[in-house]
Amino acid sequence: MLRNRGACALRVLLAAAPAQAGGGLWPADGVYCGPAGTRAIVVAGTSLGIDGLDCRGGLLRAGRYVAQRCFADGGSVVDVDTDLAMRPDGSLMHDGAVLRRARPPCP
Repeated sequence: MLRNRGACALRVLLAAAPAQAGGGLWPADGVYCGPAGTRAIVVAGTSLGIDGLDCRGGLLRAGRYVAQRCFADGGSVVDVDTDLAMRPDGSLMHDGAVLRRARPPCP
């Protein structure tokens, strides 16, 4: 019985920790909201919704997010290279604003 509790606790800890993507830290799944007037960032697995783009397979490294396959409105495919940093508390910094995980709607 105790063995199952330990395995369950380990699963909870791993789920709460940021995932690894491309060898670096990756934000936890969720919607990240900033101050009023900023766009939300949405994280779902290795997909990231940023600046109105739906990106897949990008890398977060050295304060930059780089992805070669992002979908824009109308279905066009573009690449992105933008500032994005994960802070020690798990929040994100983008375009000079701090975004924290929250329940939508964002302000």
